[in-house]
This record gives sequence, C-alpha cells and structure tokens, in this order.
Amino acid sequence: MFIKPAKKIITSFLFLAVSTFWISAQEPDRNVEQRLKDFFTNFETSYANIGKCRLDRYELNHSKKTLHVYANANFGYQPFTPENTEAIYRLLKQSLPGPVNYYDITIYADGKPIEELIPNILQKKQDKSRLWQRIDYKGAPWIQNMSRPYLASKGLEGRHIALWQSHGKYYKNNKGSWEWQRPRLFCTTEDLFTQSFVVPYIIPMLENAGAVVYTPRERDRQRNEVIVDNNTVTGKSIYLEEKKPERKMENFSFARIRPKTFCLYRRTESFPGRHGTLRRNGKKA
Repeated sequence: MFIKPAKKIITSFLFLAVSTFWISAQEPDRNVEQRLKDFFTNFETSYANIGKCRLDRYELNHSKKTLHVYANANFGYQPFTPENTEAIYRLLKQSLPGPVNYYDITIYADGKPIEELIPNILQKKQDKSRLWQRIDYKGAPWIQNMSRPYLASKGLEGRHIALWQSHGKYYKNNKGSWEWQRPRLFCTTEDLFTQSFVVPYIIPMLENAGAVVYTPRERDRQRNEVIVDNNTVTGKSIYLEEKKPERKMENFSFARIRPKTFCLYRRTESFPGRHGTLRRNGKKA
C-alpha cells in the first residue's frame, strides 16, 4: 500500500531535479544575453558618430563552444582597424561571464565579421581575393592620339579608365524644367564643381600619361553638336558611305522612333537601343 506514494515521491523528485537543472542551465544564457545587450547599448567610439548601437541577436553553442554576436547596422558605421577590432573583442570578452568568455567569439556587423571590414591595406596579411587581379588589357588601345609625339612607356600607356565626374541635369516633371541633380552648397553644386576640375585637369593629365579615358558626361564645352546616324536622315543632312562596310549588324543600335517629331518613348514601346542598325567597318576580331 506504500508503493504508489513512493512512486509519486520519486517521480516528483525527478521532475523537480530536471526542472532545477533546466532553470540553472538557462540562467547563464540569460546572463550572457543581458551582458551583450549592455555592451552594445553602452558602446561608444571616438572615431565617428555612429548613433545608438544595439544587439540584434546572438547564437550560443555550448557543445561547440562558439558565440556568434550580431550587432545592428549602426555598429558597422565605424571605421574598423586591426587595433580597434582587437580592442572590441577584448572588451566584449571581459564583459562576458565564464566560461563563455573563453569561447570562440565572432562579432558581425552588416552580416560580416568585423575583422573582414578592415580595409585590405591595413590588414597584417592582405587578402588576395580582395585585390584587383588580371586587369592588364592585352591588345591595341581602343583609341590612340596620333598627334602625341611620345609614348608613355612607364606611365599609363594602353590603360583604359572610366571616369565619372558627378551627375548632370535632369528634367523635373513637376517644375517643367531641367534641374541640377545635387543641391546648392557654397554657391555651387556637385554637378558643376566636380566637372570644373575633372574635365580641364584630371582627364588631360591621365591622357598625357598614356591612358584612354572614357566619361559618360560630355567633356566638350562647345554648344554645337553633330550626330551622324545612318537610320535618321533629315532634309538638312545626308548619310553617305564611300565604301560598303564588310559587316552589318541589324537591330543592335539606338534609333529615334519618330525622327520628325519630339522623340518620346512610352513604356509600352520596346527598348530604343534595338530600333536602329549598326554600321561597322572592318572584319570581326
């Protein structure tokens, strides 16, 4: 008659022991979470004003002895160097309880370990996968200044550089006028100021060193423009070929759909770069 109560007592004791063990096992994890939250909430840096930092989430694995800590985007706004990255890891480990502070800890910002956010030039051992490789162009330059009396054999001869000097004007529908894309600042705009030294100084300097420079903005300051197009011939101009090209590509170039009217492309119309043809001299390379 005493067997059933004994079973109940043993079952209750086991349940109490398991519950106590589960609660004691969860207590260190709560402590770790609170320490991580406090660390990022109180984090400040003298390198930059990055705003408020916080803990997004963390992954703690006791069996593998690893801790992955994910901070918010603000934490990644600071410049990372080998010195401050090492200091961040050291301070975080000092704030964590044992034995977690001896685990393999990785801090993430913007989805990447913060040690990977250190510029390659500051790394003690540079990552070759982050370096430019095989950028040397083999072959004749796309264009060549035949009037230049020298070759820059030790300079940028044969190098091809794409250079963007800010933006330009765009048509603002609500105002019905062309406007600069960037705001006025110190009596100028980025659209004008950058153009003022890139076109007359930087581009010629690169070209004098042998480089072939391409820019999406017009570099010629004159107001007159001549467009030669085999697809659009008006009454005031003609297109004439003295020698037939050896190759002709159809539907592979830009063309105006309505050349006699204001050219307005609607969304229902196909891409204008497919309406024209391309005339090309020379055999295919």
